[in-house]
Amino acid sequence: MHYYRNLLLRVLLSFVPVSFFYWLFAAPTLYGSALFLSPYLPEITNNTLVLGNYVFEFVEACIAPSAYYLLWLLVLLTKDILWKKRILITLIGFSLLLLMNVIRIALLVFIAVHYGEEWFDAVHLLVWKLFSGFYVVVVWILLIHVFEIESIPVYSDLQHIYSHSLFLRKKH
Repeated sequence: MHYYRNLLLRVLLSFVPVSFFYWLFAAPTLYGSALFLSPYLPEITNNTLVLGNYVFEFVEACIAPSAYYLLWLLVLLTKDILWKKRILITLIGFSLLLLMNVIRIALLVFIAVHYGEEWFDAVHLLVWKLFSGFYVVVVWILLIHVFEIESIPVYSDLQHIYSHSLFLRKKH
């Protein structure tokens, strides 16, 4: 019965709205980016970063709440991870996503300031469309390797439920 309580808790936690991750990571992303760009003396006003004549507005997609949510789901919906390890995996994974996102933003701002808006748009589109989803997968693979996770998200739970189903038990 312990397994099913654990599963229920994991499933319920998976319904945290994506907006929660925006709320959680908006300020660290904005201030982390400003820290990386400190030689340019950035100013922060609400959700914008100002560097001289350049104004960079941080819209929701800049914060990448969907990336955090995807990692959250992968960690929660993977069977056979103790809660202590699950929390550690989540914290490390979120830290890696935040660090890469801050570096990405700082690089894009650097490109805009030194190479212009056209290069900014081109690199921004390339990074956003190709690299961001790939990076979450790389972080997940790294985490399952380091923490020696053998379960497959969702599938391992479904397999467990099916194998312990009342319908499969032999009648004596």
